[in-house]
Amino acid sequence: MTQLWRAFGDLVPIALVVGGVVGVGVFLGSWAHRGLERSRAAVGTAVVDALLAIWGLCYLAVTLAPAAGAEDSTVQLVPLRDLDDYAHAVSWQVPVAQVGGNLVLYGALGVLLAARWRWGVPRTVAVGALIAVVDEGLQWLLGTGRSVTTDDVIVGAVGVAIGATVVVLARSVLAWAARRRAAAGVPVAAGAGQRWR
Repeated sequence: MTQLWRAFGDLVPIALVVGGVVGVGVFLGSWAHRGLERSRAAVGTAVVDALLAIWGLCYLAVTLAPAAGAEDSTVQLVPLRDLDDYAHAVSWQVPVAQVGGNLVLYGALGVLLAARWRWGVPRTVAVGALIAVVDEGLQWLLGTGRSVTTDDVIVGAVGVAIGATVVVLARSVLAWAARRRAAAGVPVAAGAGQRWR
């Protein structure tokens, strides 16, 4: 984990600052696009739009930055080969950084995509896997010195599936709670259970 932080140490604060500025701009633009509505749905959509912009910038900065000390990208197309190598790694930090980092990164994407467009798990996973494939291809084409591997796509798809599942389950629970309140005669807040537009 220490080596990972050293590799991205300067890049992380820059990506966060630029991402924050872009995120605020996207939030304001998204909100203005909806006629400055003050509804929860409009604000929620603008927030998710801003978070998607921040995620995209940080994702590109982390995945497409040239790897320190590496010359050419390596290609590993045999599924689960890298994951097997991680299982036999000398340090536990290697699999945690590689697998855990991808799960967190793509899990956030799954949450944002499913929340923004109200997609189900299959469509969200398909889009997330496509993003992972394009990213791996760009790493190879740009010669970033990174490992281009099918396992990154597999782990990314699993992360997206986890994130999307969390959103779908949360939506189901909130809809169930709204129905129970309505059945009990408790007033439901305006916009509750509606989709973000």
